[in-house]
Formats: sequence, C-alpha cells, structure tokens
Amino acid sequence: MANEFVQETNMRPKETIIVGVDAGDTVVCMPEDFAYEQIRLHRASSARTWGEFRRLAPPASIREIHERLDDGSDSFIPDDDEPFDWYSLPGVGDGDWPPWPQQLMLDWLPIRVRELGTVRSSALNGNFLEIEASKIDAVVAELERAGYRVIRNDDAVDFS
Repeated sequence: MANEFVQETNMRPKETIIVGVDAGDTVVCMPEDFAYEQIRLHRASSARTWGEFRRLAPPASIREIHERLDDGSDSFIPDDDEPFDWYSLPGVGDGDWPPWPQQLMLDWLPIRVRELGTVRSSALNGNFLEIEASKIDAVVAELERAGYRVIRNDDAVDFS
C-alpha cells in the first residue's frame, strides 16, 4: 500500500505536514518546510525597505524574486534602503506568486485526501482544492494512515 501511495503524491511518507483551517473556513495542508517558508514570506511582506524584506524573507524566495525582477541590466536589484512594496513584486497583484497552497495541494496530497474536497476553478489562477473545515479530522486521519506526521496549526496556514 505504501508504494501505491508514493506514486499518487509528490510528498514523501514520514514527512511532516502542517494542517489547519484558514480564514475562508477551508482546510489547508502544506509540507512543514514549505509552511514555515510561507510564514516567513508573509511576515516579510510588510517590510518597509528592500533591506528589511531581504532580512526577513526566506533565501529561496529572495532568489526567485531577483530572477523575476531581472531585466538584464546591472541595476535590477533594488538597494537595501529603497522603499519596499509587496504588491510591486511580479505576480503578487494577480495572484500568481507566491505559490497558492490550495492549488499545490492538488499535487501534494494523496488521492484519498483529495477526494475529501472539491476541485474548484479560479478565473485567473486555475484549479485548486477546497476542503471544508468540517472534514479536517478526516484529512488528518488519512494523512496519518498514509504515514505522515501531522501538526495541526491554524495560524500557520492562515495568511489573511
């Protein structure tokens, strides 16, 4: 059964999964490392300067932003003392970046967990998985049955 499970998801058994209910009253599931990177990035989004943002954001996110800002010139990376505006980052305003956990859950979660929800379509950003908050215990049970360590943390999944 474990081999079948590995083939149906991009997560690895025994990985720790953060599970919680967000402000929209839906279940959100994320691998622990990804969840804590998203928390850091969310906190960094309120930075006042580029230097503050770079100090607060995860290094992988900084690299990705620099790549998105690269226009081929030597001056595409803002100086540390320049004002920072989260919504000026490529992809933020239209919802293409940072990654949307409910969309990634379609790849991350085992089929049995995905079947607890409904695949919805966003007009701009494609399909995503919506799992009602009332099903959180079933989500946790299925993940644990599949061999994952589950941590329930609503604050870690709510970026509102």
